[in-house]
Order: sequence, then structure tokens, then C-alpha cells
Amino acid sequence: MKLINKELWKYKKEYLENLKKNRPDLYEKMRKARYEYYKRWRKKHPDYNREWLRKAYKKDPEKFREYQRQYWLKKSLSRD
Repeated sequence: MKLINKELWKYKKEYLENLKKNRPDLYEKMRKARYEYYKRWRKKHPDYNREWLRKAYKKDPEKFREYQRQYWLKKSLSRD
């Protein structure tokens, strides 16, 4: 399944790059429509991210500990 998704994302990215180069007006129209869609969706589901994180943390807390460790390590090293 991951391989299929990877291929789909590759084709989608390639399509958007070609569209941006060849038809910038259409590309901008698509970007604006996507922006509006996500804006409406976030307004309709304001707590989605918080609920998703809570469920994901309950499912695999070790994953989040590792993420937090990597995050703070990267943040501390970037300040030098």
C-alpha cells in the first residue's frame, strides 16, 4: 500500500510541477480552490488535530517520546 501511495504522490507532484510551468493561471486557480477547501474544513473541524494526536498517543506513546526527543535535540543543535 505504501508503494502505491508513493507512486501516486510522485505522479501528482510531477503533474503539478508541469502545470505550474505550462499553465500558471490554472495552477493558481487550483491552489486557491484547495486553500478555500482546507479553510472551510478546518473551520468545520476545529479540534481535529488535538483529537487525532490524543488517539495516536494512546495507540503508541513510545513513538511520541522518540519524536519529542528528536525534536528537542534538533532544536538545541540548531541554536549553535
